[in-house]
Amino acid sequence: MINNNYHEIRINKGRRILIDLAKVEWFYEVAVLVDRTGIELEMIRTKTENEGVRVFLEMLEKYPADKASGWTHEHKTEPKAQKPLTGKYAKLRDDLKKALAYGKLNEGDDDGGTCNLDACAVDLPRWNEKLVEQAAREAGTNSFTWSLFRHKRFVFIPNTNGQANKRSHNAEAMTVYMKSIGYDALDYSQMD
Repeated sequence: MINNNYHEIRINKGRRILIDLAKVEWFYEVAVLVDRTGIELEMIRTKTENEGVRVFLEMLEKYPADKASGWTHEHKTEPKAQKPLTGKYAKLRDDLKKALAYGKLNEGDDDGGTCNLDACAVDLPRWNEKLVEQAAREAGTNSFTWSLFRHKRFVFIPNTNGQANKRSHNAEAMTVYMKSIGYDALDYSQMD
């Protein structure tokens, strides 16, 4: 999703679906998925965000919410104004940009192996979660929190088109970079 916009969950034909527009590398992708299972109903790539928004709106019409369900999340099309990042959050944003570039540079060409959701996890104790998410978005990625032995870490998604070894190498390189500049980072590994 782009800045928490263009994201809709609704009941369509008795099933809960997700319609989402996301920026992926140098293109935009509109996905229509069966929620929780991830079964792909449609996936359309566009070159620009405007084209992506147009396709997103078309998918909202193509997959209308069931009237009887009475359940839908309204999509947001206006981004909320955010304060500029300062201090350690601005530094994190800049460091993540460099880590993403370093990861991409070191992912290689081999994408064999098991599909995965590998990423870079960073321990940022007592950091504001919303500001960390903003830093990730401004760096060009997304993040989520993950608890390991009741200890929360922030997981940053690599920028890659790879699904297997490329993604693993990219995530591992991001972790190496973040460690090298002083962050407490480790590899987050998860099979798809």
